[in-house]
Amino acid sequence: MSLDDKTRNVSLLLIKTSVYSRRPEFRQRIEKIAFQLIEEIAVRDYRSVSKTIAALESLIMFGKTIYEVEPVNADYIIQEIGNIKQEILRIAELLLPDSGRTIDNPKPKEKEATLFETKKENPLPKNTNTQSINQTKVSSNEKVVEAPSGAQDSYENNASNRHAELIEKIRQFGNRRFQLKDIIAAFPQVSERTLRYDLQRFCNQGLIERIGSGGPGTHYKIRVL
Repeated sequence: MSLDDKTRNVSLLLIKTSVYSRRPEFRQRIEKIAFQLIEEIAVRDYRSVSKTIAALESLIMFGKTIYEVEPVNADYIIQEIGNIKQEILRIAELLLPDSGRTIDNPKPKEKEATLFETKKENPLPKNTNTQSINQTKVSSNEKVVEAPSGAQDSYENNASNRHAELIEKIRQFGNRRFQLKDIIAAFPQVSERTLRYDLQRFCNQGLIERIGSGGPGTHYKIRVL
C-alpha cells in the first residue's frame, strides 16, 4: 500500500471518529487534521507532516482519556499513524542511507530539529561506489542475469550501487526537470532500458514524479529533497 493510500485510510478513520464526538471543538480539530494530513502528504511537505502527526497522536490520546475516542479505536488509529511514519522514513532513508534517525527521535544536534530539517545538513556522499541502500533491494521475484566478466554488464547488474549513484545525480537537478536522455548521458555504461526501469521504480517509491503522458516529451522531477 502506497503512502497516499495509507494516509487516506487514516484520514477516513479520523472523519468517522469525529462523527461520534460529543464536543464540537474536538470534532472540528480532528476533521481539520484529517484534511490537513492528506494535503501535506500529497505535496510531500514532510517537514509539516512530522508536526501534524505529533499533534494528531497527542489529540487522539487525549480524546481517549476524556472518552471522546473509544480505546480500541484510538489504539488502531495510533497503529495506522505509525505505518505512515515508517513509510516516510523508508522514503527518506533512500536519500539518506545509514542516517540512523527516526521521526520521533531525530539524531541529536546542537539545536533541536526534525527529521526532514536535518536532512539538508547531511547530503549523500559524492562517492557512492561502495555504498548500498538497504531499502532499494532487487525484488525476490525479479531475475538477475549473472553478469559476464565485462565491466558494463557487472555495473548494470549491481542495482544497489547504481541506484545510489542515480539518486545522487537526480538530487543534483534540484527543482529542475530532467529527461531520460539526461540520465543516459550521465550513465553511458548502463542501457537505456535499465535506466528507464530505474526511473519507473523511483516513481513508484515516491522519490520522483513523471510529468507527461510518455514519449520524448516526458520529464521527471524530484519529489523528496
